[in-house]
Amino acid sequence: MDAGKAGRTMDAWDLQVFGTVAREGGMTKAARSLHTVQSNVTKRIRLLEEELGTTLFHRQKNGVSLTTAGEQLLPYAEKVHRLLSEAKGTLTKTLAPRGPLRLGAIETSVAMRLSPLFTLYGKTYPDVELSIETDTTGSLVADVLEYRLEGAFVAGPIKHPQLVSVPVCEEELVLYGPARFGEPARYVKSKKPKVLVFRAGCSYREMVQRIFSRWGVDDVKFLEFSSLDGILSCVAAGLGVTLFPKGISEGPQWKSRWSKDISAHRLPKVDATVPTVFIRRADAFVSPAMLRLIELIPSVHDRAR
Repeated sequence: MDAGKAGRTMDAWDLQVFGTVAREGGMTKAARSLHTVQSNVTKRIRLLEEELGTTLFHRQKNGVSLTTAGEQLLPYAEKVHRLLSEAKGTLTKTLAPRGPLRLGAIETSVAMRLSPLFTLYGKTYPDVELSIETDTTGSLVADVLEYRLEGAFVAGPIKHPQLVSVPVCEEELVLYGPARFGEPARYVKSKKPKVLVFRAGCSYREMVQRIFSRWGVDDVKFLEFSSLDGILSCVAAGLGVTLFPKGISEGPQWKSRWSKDISAHRLPKVDATVPTVFIRRADAFVSPAMLRLIELIPSVHDRAR
């Protein structure tokens, strides 16, 4: 090894290049993302591998994949990237919010409560690139913990040492079933209908199991769907029942599409109340874009009352 290589020490840029290659899955894509040429990226990775004495990537015709050593190094590269972003953000806190803000939300909250919030936020802070991913509460919590999302609106309560939870509003849950299906507990015990839900990780799914068990029905059969519209369409067709917030049945779309074919039945208070909360990592930098969003969250509670 020559003197230049012997005296070389891994730095933050090495880790940023390495992390970008891992994220993009190839040297060429990483070079475009870093606004440099592929040869610079390839050389940097080669020198890093020589310094560490190990191979970080499997080279293939269609890109690269991490070796075991690369997988061990990746969390450190991601941590350095976050710290650099936080340092930059700290120095620009007084500037207007800008840049990407990646959030998640359960679909029912988007449908009922959050659209006005996102619309107001977009109009007030047009330089923020807001993106919203819908999924189940379980999946969204995992995405926030793994830094894939900066925050998420989920069904609470959420108690986790690595998360901060901000109250948004409370929802009353009701049981939706085919039109004129009668008193809920009696219908469920006699018919044992299938329960239409989002995939595993949906908090309403767990609540249905708890409610049905209280009614003496433990062998609950679930049918999984990927969208709220799909679930309601099948409830209307008589395929089963579902549990969702009461607000679903209060909008104009409900009256035009579902009111004749779906009944909404209120439940005892012990079963019927669920909070919606906004979660973010406790150790993550709170950017100006995130701060402004949190400031607007009380407007959701005001509309829900």
